[in-house]
Amino acid sequence: MRRIAALIIPAVLLAFMQGCGFRQSIGYVNNDLAWRQASGEIKTEVSLGGNVVNQFNDKTIDVPGYYYYSDETGDINTNLSLGLAFYYRLFKNDIFDLSAGLKFTNYFNVDYNYLYYFDLLGPLKHYHYDETMQFDYLNSNRVSILFPDVEIKCPFSDNLKFVFSVELLYISWRYNNGYIKYTFSQDVSTSTRYTEGGNPGSVAAPGAINSVKGGSDIFSIGGVNLGLLYYF
Repeated sequence: MRRIAALIIPAVLLAFMQGCGFRQSIGYVNNDLAWRQASGEIKTEVSLGGNVVNQFNDKTIDVPGYYYYSDETGDINTNLSLGLAFYYRLFKNDIFDLSAGLKFTNYFNVDYNYLYYFDLLGPLKHYHYDETMQFDYLNSNRVSILFPDVEIKCPFSDNLKFVFSVELLYISWRYNNGYIKYTFSQDVSTSTRYTEGGNPGSVAAPGAINSVKGGSDIFSIGGVNLGLLYYF
């Protein structure tokens, strides 16, 4: 029964969307993957963006027959954004259509880092390992008024459109906390027993807002969004 329901529900939703005249599109807008849905004068959008920064370092000291040391550190930082937008069409002709929009964006951050080292001094050996991962699920938020939002028809394809929009006004804020943190460590040497510790997942509620700012990016290159959409 569950399998049948899982097939019926998407089919009903798809039939409803087609019956109501919905058109879907997928594209790449301002470094984000975007999915837009249009019906009449109304458009909605879900966008997902992100980038990953990796940093790794290692070091080795070797004095044969006396001392050996090696370590490695790593940090992987992933920034993600999830955007939800609503647009209302103000004008349309055969070449382009003009809309105004309201967009909410939640920014996430995942940071993973580790430290490993091993040293050997004569008969004494020592091994140590630490790792930490923190998921900031309410890293920051942003509400934007987008105007103009213009979709320009490609001369070579009726389904392909160029997108141009400007962040006319925005307000953004951050929270003091709003994260889940995982830690783990282990340590062992020839003179001590093996030990390990850490926390499988401590949760910190968002707490108070510690930073609010607003303005307009209409005169900034960073406030201009460019991209492509393919309607199907």
